[in-house]
Amino acid sequence: MLEFFKNLLDTDFMPHGHCYYWRSEIVGLHVISDGLTALAYFLIPFALVHLARKRKDLSFNWIFWLFGAFILACGTTHLMAIWTLWHPVYRLEGLIKAITALASIPTAVMLLRLVPQAVALPSQAQLREANQALELEVTERRAAEESLARLNSDLETRITESKADLERSNQDLQRRTNEVEALLTHAPIGFAFFDRDHRYTRINHVLCEINGLPESAHLGRVMSEVLPVNRSTDPILAEVFQTGRAVEREVAGETPKAPGVTRYWWAGFFPIQERDQPVSGAGVFVLEITDRKRTEHSMALLSAIVSSSEDAILSKDLGGVITSWNRGAESLFGYSAAEAIGRNVTMLIPEERLGEETDFLERLNQGQHVNHFETVRKRKDGTVLHISLTLSPLVDTNGKIMGGSKIARDISNRVKNREALKAVNRDLRIANEDLSQFAFAAAHDLREPLRNVRAYTEFLTELYPEDPDQKIQWAKTVIAEGVQRMDDLLSGLLDYTRLGGSEQEIFVGVDVSLAVQGALRNLEQMIETSSAQIAFGALPVVPGNEHNYVQLFQNLIGNAIKYRGTETPRITICAEAKGRDWLFSVRDNGIGIAQEYHGRIFGVFKRLHGKEIPGTGIGLAICQKIVERYRGRIWVESELGKGAKFLFTIPALASEVADRNERK
Repeated sequence: MLEFFKNLLDTDFMPHGHCYYWRSEIVGLHVISDGLTALAYFLIPFALVHLARKRKDLSFNWIFWLFGAFILACGTTHLMAIWTLWHPVYRLEGLIKAITALASIPTAVMLLRLVPQAVALPSQAQLREANQALELEVTERRAAEESLARLNSDLETRITESKADLERSNQDLQRRTNEVEALLTHAPIGFAFFDRDHRYTRINHVLCEINGLPESAHLGRVMSEVLPVNRSTDPILAEVFQTGRAVEREVAGETPKAPGVTRYWWAGFFPIQERDQPVSGAGVFVLEITDRKRTEHSMALLSAIVSSSEDAILSKDLGGVITSWNRGAESLFGYSAAEAIGRNVTMLIPEERLGEETDFLERLNQGQHVNHFETVRKRKDGTVLHISLTLSPLVDTNGKIMGGSKIARDISNRVKNREALKAVNRDLRIANEDLSQFAFAAAHDLREPLRNVRAYTEFLTELYPEDPDQKIQWAKTVIAEGVQRMDDLLSGLLDYTRLGGSEQEIFVGVDVSLAVQGALRNLEQMIETSSAQIAFGALPVVPGNEHNYVQLFQNLIGNAIKYRGTETPRITICAEAKGRDWLFSVRDNGIGIAQEYHGRIFGVFKRLHGKEIPGTGIGLAICQKIVERYRGRIWVESELGKGAKFLFTIPALASEVADRNERK
């Protein structure tokens, strides 16, 4: 069999044309006959396949596919008959015929089985009668369907309308549910609901916050279990269930959120029930009014304070018309409340001061305050009194300015005392100027006798050149030291009396680092002799006069060197910001100062060490006067044998104070 298929296409036989002796009429006849037959066989399967595809409703359309395959195989055998006339591939031709036989046998068998079904097919007349009956049935069914369609249409219309009504009802219900949910969630009001056993069934977050407990601590419990210290609402809830009527009232009590603190609420209890049915549950809304109650209390207290205040307190609208008038105003201006309210505030203002009220009203409209404005006003009897006036805008709950409040205080005595104080200060300034001139003149005049004493001492030396006992030399030394000490005292006194200067100098900026350097230059010889070590870092700029600060640091550094101990003098100068001031310190490692002398050393001519350490006793007095001149304070921190630390404050420049406040 394998050999057969290997030689399937071999041409080892004689072509079929030899059987016809290659006679053209015989060969042509066979070619044309077999060709036309093959063409017909090939066209028939296409028609059968087309019919089978178009009539899928036929229960036996598969037979057309079998016939198509069989006829297609038959057509192929005719083509092979033409081909073998010239090409003797008889094995292939036999194989195709075998395939044709295999296709024809099942086709014939299936066709035989199909014949009874074909015989059972109705005739044309039978089909016509069946069609007429079917048409009648279709007509009746169509009429029934049309009637049913109308009924369906009516039913669908009703269903659509019912669905629309139901949808609208659902939407309305959903909208109301959403509104209720939004109210429970977002309204700043506490809500809770209870069943017939007075147990919580729902509570919103606001009421949870009011009570200071989570939702889980409420649900399923009665109110007395949740709020054991607040039983004031239990009877109200019982009343709602009993009467079926809503109840609103103010309640007070404590909650776990703030134990021991009484709080206030406006509570409304309402029944939940269907029509003509008993109460099935209850709800409550709670609005905390603790702040309002406290505000009412504060307002009542404030009203009592205003009413009883000795200061005149009144209010006016933006036109200047008086709207309130306390007893202090009655006492101060002489008008009763009935006489003042409704009249313009200009009735209290002297004619030459009416411009002040115009300015006040403009400032009120801009929301500005007026603090402690000193002016004059007139009483009902026409007398004029000095007052201090404070004006504040009054705004409504929307922040709109609706008027102003005035507080007027009688300062007539203060003005009188201030004028008297000015006169005293004027007299004191004149006396101080006279005293300074006297001190200057006295110091200058006293120097002339000192020069004479010094000159006659020299003359005494020349008069007695020989001094075997050195008594004259000793007397000369004593006199010279006394004269020098007197001269130093007079110099110090002059420096002390010269401390003054104009007030404008206080606001001139002085670099303290430069002042310290100037003091060190003046003390250069003393520093070199004592090998003193002076350290200072960056120092600020302060208001004042540079010469004063040079004097200040020269005296403090000079004292630190003079009152040194056995060690090399070490002096440190620092400054740090303290509130609105600069705090300076000058620290040394000298002999120190006993606690009991800390206040005494700043007095004029006050010295602790006698003649063993030179000095006039004026240096620290000058320091104190310089510091106090700039509204500062000076003091010392020291213990005997442990050095001294002199501290003093100087106000900072106004611009620097503003910067500090801005940084804060």
